[in-house]
Amino acid sequence: MKMKFSQAFYEDPIGTVGGLALWWNEDASVNILKSEKQQFWEMMSRLRDNSNDKWCIFGDLNVVASSNDKSGGSPFYLAQARVFFEFLEDAGLLDLPIKGGSYTWSNLRIEEDSILEKLDRIVVSVEWNSAFSKAIGVMDAPIASYHSPIILFLNGITKKGKRAFKFESKWLLEEECSRKISES
Repeated sequence: MKMKFSQAFYEDPIGTVGGLALWWNEDASVNILKSEKQQFWEMMSRLRDNSNDKWCIFGDLNVVASSNDKSGGSPFYLAQARVFFEFLEDAGLLDLPIKGGSYTWSNLRIEEDSILEKLDRIVVSVEWNSAFSKAIGVMDAPIASYHSPIILFLNGITKKGKRAFKFESKWLLEEECSRKISES
């Protein structure tokens, strides 16, 4: 499949940490920003205060927003979630749902050492949500990262007939799947 985008931005990962691949067409305005978390929230709030543009913030926001967004590891911190929700409210932004799973990050360990969290998000303005009302975020299986890639489909997803079987690599992380494969 060829993607028809005229613009691209890449940030190479360091091992399995970091990295970003982003594609868009010239009719979109994209700004890539790098900063610490608290500085990011403050900067984004200031920028949003001075703009009525359509906003879409997409990627690893490194915040667990509810106890349902976390499994294992240290306990959920409500104070961190409050800061995030205050930012959303102050900036008039919505947390767009992502289909395909509950967690976007894993420490890739099993059983009691496993930590799963929803850290990656798509946050949009009401104006953006109105302009792209069919938009949907879809999580894919992680390949060489602790994070699952998130794909944003601006016009939704249309199903075309019966889909052929496709093996999902994330199934190998499930103990039952590995057992069934061995038995077969």
